[in-house]
Amino acid sequence: NTRLQVKHPVSEMIVRRDFVQLQFHVAAGHHLPVKQSHITGYGHAIEARVYAENPYNNFLPCTGKLSFMRTPDNSPDTRVESGVRQGDEVSIFYDPMIAKLICWGPDREAARKNLNAKLQQYQIVGPPTNLMFLQTALNHPVFASGKLTTQFIPTNKAELMHAGQKDALSEVEQHHHASLALLYLLQRQNQSQISQQQASKDPHSPWGQITNMRINSNNGRKVSLSQLSYAEDGAIHEEPISSVLCAHSSEKATIKFGNHSYEIQGRLHPRDDHLLNATVGDRAYAATVAQVGDEVHVFVNGHQSKFKLPVLKFDNSGDIGSGCLSPMAGKIVKVNVKSGQQVKKGAAVVIMEAMKMEHVIRAPHDGVIDKVFCEEGGFVEGGKVVVTFASS
Repeated sequence: NTRLQVKHPVSEMIVRRDFVQLQFHVAAGHHLPVKQSHITGYGHAIEARVYAENPYNNFLPCTGKLSFMRTPDNSPDTRVESGVRQGDEVSIFYDPMIAKLICWGPDREAARKNLNAKLQQYQIVGPPTNLMFLQTALNHPVFASGKLTTQFIPTNKAELMHAGQKDALSEVEQHHHASLALLYLLQRQNQSQISQQQASKDPHSPWGQITNMRINSNNGRKVSLSQLSYAEDGAIHEEPISSVLCAHSSEKATIKFGNHSYEIQGRLHPRDDHLLNATVGDRAYAATVAQVGDEVHVFVNGHQSKFKLPVLKFDNSGDIGSGCLSPMAGKIVKVNVKSGQQVKKGAAVVIMEAMKMEHVIRAPHDGVIDKVFCEEGGFVEGGKVVVTFASS
């Protein structure tokens, strides 16, 4: 069989041979340089596939831009095979696999622990991924014991899916992660202020120093965030978080969440403005923080906390008040409405296809179609308006 199996990196790490090189060697007319008796297995290797998919919504494939991405490094016991990098788009035209991660160890348990540690080094902001699901599966006692079958996921589904919820963290840990997000925003604000001051014609003028100084008052301000998590039906859930931020400087603040108060201090790494070294109370963190649009993502020890800044909010169902949005990039299969047509709430207005799956966009309310912005056979990007409704 001259075809390489998709799992060949696992075999290569165990037998310490380059199968592709051997294929070219034979294709060039040479004999195999080794015999079967020379092949010896060393240790154990496990492969995990990092996918752009939502495990908490029946593993629905997802598309979108990889706005921020950091991966583990290749090493003798770790192999990262990826065809994408930060800034690339996971499109509807190809399999949504982001990477294959293969880890080796002297035995199965060592390989499992190595793979879990390397999965924690993955940091992705963009479409939903299966990273947390993979870690949960690896650490499940049934998987760790090696006594698993093809029914592992269906049998243990409730436990495996629980990690997608925000309550996988304690309340204090949630507050700590929110505090890290707020300190990051405070640091970036300070960087912006310094840049404005340096660009000012009179950098010593108080008008060129946009600080948070208050006279006869503390420097407290209310900050509203929403923590994003997956609900049981796979939908993204937003929970408002109200806090009071009292900044003592750009590196130190007191943050209150209801009756809980935390002292936080830290700073961004001088050569990496995403790496935040900080302490919240008596706990030290080396967190990676990335802001993309109105979202702030905090990565700590393999866990990703997502927070949304207060902006004009749209309904997740695709209703934009006067129209409907495409849930993801895809091909328009059928347009069931036309301008001037009366529709009822829940009616299928547009049917689209993405990742070999059909998605129905339904009317969010009764109304009259104003304009249709798509046509059958055409392609639309995710989040684009496909139809609008006439004003009532």
